[in-house]
Amino acid sequence: MLPSVPAGAQEIPPPPYFISRDEGVAIGIAYEEARIKKVAPAGVQIAPGATGIIIMYTAGELYGLPPYTSSWIGLDVEGFDAPGGGKARSMRTGLYGPETVASALAKYFDYPTRVGSTRVERERRRVVVVGTMG
Repeated sequence: MLPSVPAGAQEIPPPPYFISRDEGVAIGIAYEEARIKKVAPAGVQIAPGATGIIIMYTAGELYGLPPYTSSWIGLDVEGFDAPGGGKARSMRTGLYGPETVASALAKYFDYPTRVGSTRVERERRRVVVVGTMG
């Protein structure tokens, strides 16, 4: 059995973390290249087409973290691809709730987190996902 952290925990232990059950959506996007270059990390080359992703999900069964929700925006970058060819991504911002999860991910991974929440609703084949900051 993998231990989880209670939702009311004041301090979250360091990694490793493991998500065994989540629900959400991943949306591929193309940014306006001139604008996204302004927020791209210094010295990092953005992928052709200025592509990226928005990922919004809820994580319910975990190891090392309490249940949480997340919405984050990433930019595809060159030079760090996975062995199978998957693009590397630079997270530009992320909403995480509860606050203890946002703090732990900022502390241990240097993620650019903000406190927020994500809600996933399903109605037959329709999926609505809403991210809220603050």
